[in-house]
Amino acid sequence: MPDRTELDAVIKRLSDAITNSGAGGITGDEGCVQISLLGMCASCSYRALNMGVTLRPAIEAVDGVTRLTEWNSGMSHYADERIARAFAGKSSRITCRS
Repeated sequence: MPDRTELDAVIKRLSDAITNSGAGGITGDEGCVQISLLGMCASCSYRALNMGVTLRPAIEAVDGVTRLTEWNSGMSHYADERIARAFAGKSSRITCRS
């Protein structure tokens, strides 16, 4: 189970960034975090890169998070994993599904 205070702080920071630049949000409970990118973010050509380089690593850094889902992503978990390996130099420790 993730540290609720740490998870809430990460979710707030990332949610603020998402809502300031587009639409959507992040919620999390019981080790599972859900991301939804809406509006302009939903069709942004940098969406996969933003997910793999910014959002996923910040969420993955919270101990106890075991699953990450992105609502309406259109990106396979294989593509997400390739991006994570390319930029972080390693495979993710969390399961990512859209």
